[in-house]
Amino acid sequence: PPLGLQVDKDGTYSINEHEAETVRLIFSLTAGGHSQNEVCHIINEKGHRTRHGNKFTQTSINVILHNEKYSGTYVYGRTVPQPKGRRTSASRPDDEILRIPNGIPAIVDARTFNDVQEILARRKSQSTRGSGGAVEVYLLQGLIKCGNCGSAMVGSRNHCGRSKNLRVVYECNGRKRKTTDCKMRSINRDFVEDLVIDYIEKYILSDR
Repeated sequence: PPLGLQVDKDGTYSINEHEAETVRLIFSLTAGGHSQNEVCHIINEKGHRTRHGNKFTQTSINVILHNEKYSGTYVYGRTVPQPKGRRTSASRPDDEILRIPNGIPAIVDARTFNDVQEILARRKSQSTRGSGGAVEVYLLQGLIKCGNCGSAMVGSRNHCGRSKNLRVVYECNGRKRKTTDCKMRSINRDFVEDLVIDYIEKYILSDR
């Protein structure tokens, strides 16, 4: 279960009111017009922490704001299972994901949740239009480093191949600027971000 929810002995979900206070504040601040960066700063300053006692990041705030479980919708089967129980970042098509409205207790009401989703979608749309559609969001910018040379991995978009398909990736800044002789290849942005988000949901925002 994500932050704010818990599984009781009978296998049903219930609300952890202490944690739910943090979740409601995050949604309330966002609905009130605060950016994710501002929300992150405010809740950390107020002393709110994750289950493991860590400060919140913009990435963890983003995960919480998009989690349908907080509106009472039980979601199952989002990721594609791998052999021997291995986790994967691959996601099923939306029409193959099981959603049960009112399947679990809601921490935020449906109106607040939907208002926040509209705000997030509008911000993303405005950001894209403001630069002619060239803006990409890199959640891990400045947070991950090259495993070969230790340089920062930076976001990049380019067109490659005969078909000139757009690729949105993280690439080694040392290799890009030729300050090192690193041979690290670029990594698909969605792949690495989904891995990190899955890890946050499993080990930081859950009680495992």
